[in-house]
Amino acid sequence: MQYWKGLVCINILHFVNNFLLKEKYLLGILFITNVIIAITSLSAPYLLSLFIDEIGIGNPAYVDVIFFLATCYVSGIICSYIASVTQVKAHYLIAFEYNKDIIRHTQKLPLEYFDNVDTVYLNKRVNDDVQDITEFVVDNIFNAFLHFIELIGLFYLLYMKSNFIALILLGAVFIYVASYFGVRKKLFKKVYTQKEKNNIFFTKLNEQFQKIKFIKTNDISDELLDWLNKSFKNVIKATMSFTKVNWLYMGAGDIVKHVVIILLLVVSAREIILGEISIGWFVATLGYFQMAFESTHYFLELGANWQGIAVSLDRIKLLYEENEELSGNVVLNDVETISLEDIQIGYRDSNPIISNFSMKFKKGNIYCILGGSGIGKTSLINSLLRLIPLQKGKIRFDDCLIDDLSIRNLRRDLISFSDQEAVLLNTTLRSNLLLGNDDGADVSIMRWMDEYGLSKLVDDLPDGLHYTFKDNVSNLSGGQRQRISQIRCFLKDTPILILDEPTSGLDEKNITRLEHILSKLKKDKIIIIVTHDKKFAKIANEKIILK
Repeated sequence: MQYWKGLVCINILHFVNNFLLKEKYLLGILFITNVIIAITSLSAPYLLSLFIDEIGIGNPAYVDVIFFLATCYVSGIICSYIASVTQVKAHYLIAFEYNKDIIRHTQKLPLEYFDNVDTVYLNKRVNDDVQDITEFVVDNIFNAFLHFIELIGLFYLLYMKSNFIALILLGAVFIYVASYFGVRKKLFKKVYTQKEKNNIFFTKLNEQFQKIKFIKTNDISDELLDWLNKSFKNVIKATMSFTKVNWLYMGAGDIVKHVVIILLLVVSAREIILGEISIGWFVATLGYFQMAFESTHYFLELGANWQGIAVSLDRIKLLYEENEELSGNVVLNDVETISLEDIQIGYRDSNPIISNFSMKFKKGNIYCILGGSGIGKTSLINSLLRLIPLQKGKIRFDDCLIDDLSIRNLRRDLISFSDQEAVLLNTTLRSNLLLGNDDGADVSIMRWMDEYGLSKLVDDLPDGLHYTFKDNVSNLSGGQRQRISQIRCFLKDTPILILDEPTSGLDEKNITRLEHILSKLKKDKIIIIVTHDKKFAKIANEKIILK
């Protein structure tokens, strides 16, 4: 377990500073409205005391006091509304930018990082942590400062009227603060455990729906619900453990509050009888003490909540510390050859899948890679995409080493790749085909759809190319998904085309169509195909058999 050192505000602001600056105008509005709210809060008890004292002696000036008091209340209500709306908007905007930054970083992590990561758990954890951190910062970035100033102002006002009453307030605040430092480490541990158990439970809960086909076909719903029940018990145990510690922490504040109120009544009664303070000021003192308790309670909750935020920061920090893929700076516009020079491929510290393999791919040719399952065909493709590192050897695109190439240039501009399991997104058909390449014209899309036997699909969809797929595009057959994935590659029109098991979901008619398309495209491309289909492999200029 890691405990963070240094100032709390420095740690948390280090993580969100850039995102806060993007919303500086909203935060400026939030600061101004909170200042006005603080001023009205301090002014209201004082004006109320004036009203009581003025009306007690029959002074007509109490009418003016009522006017100022009403103005104070109205101003506070208006500013409270503006602050609430602004705070919610700032929170959502900052959280979104923060999430985007983490997603951007995570997407640049090596593929092997995800080998032992539950992505559902990771997504839930990151989203919860970001929401907690940004909500904490936006809610408290000014409030903490203003509550601190408010406490100083309250102490000063009370000290000017009664030294003893001011000292009572100071003692109460000291006890509050001492109680926090007494339990903060234990709170951190309890919150950390609770968050982890909650995230694991969410993963188990999501599994009940995500793997529904597997559950039904194996009739294991009872077993999975039993696992869910065990995970829930862990959540309850962790939550109750945290609740008990948190109650002791917060309960100490309530005990102090009640003791101080009794002491205040005793002292104030004596000073009223002696004529040292007025009835009006006694009422104001009660109001100020209540404000002081609220401010102190605010800091108590801030301390308790900080332990949860420290956990969230700790987990986000660990994610940011994961090294991103290293990218070169070289950008190529075209590729004539790909050279594999005595390469060795393996995962982490495992035995090599491919050893001492050399090959040269040339433009204008189709290459088919064949071999049994687990022999390394997909690994070879992943190495060309720089999804996995080489254990030894070199890959060159023309004369440029793959490590010197810009990863973005390699994957976006040089290679088009269609996986065996076609990946389509829950967006429009057009967007699925172009994937951000807005230069693609509908006429080009329809030409490819027609050539690959999918024009009827477009005609049958309610909005044609602009139809939005939902539910993991379950309304398409496997073959249709595969052809759409391949057309995406044709539209991308890069110098290298890689297809993984392109015929696995196709019937004979569409395999023939694909053969015709590839024969037409190969003139200006390096085409690499991974396949088990020996009949289809006849299209190749060269076959590579991995053993």
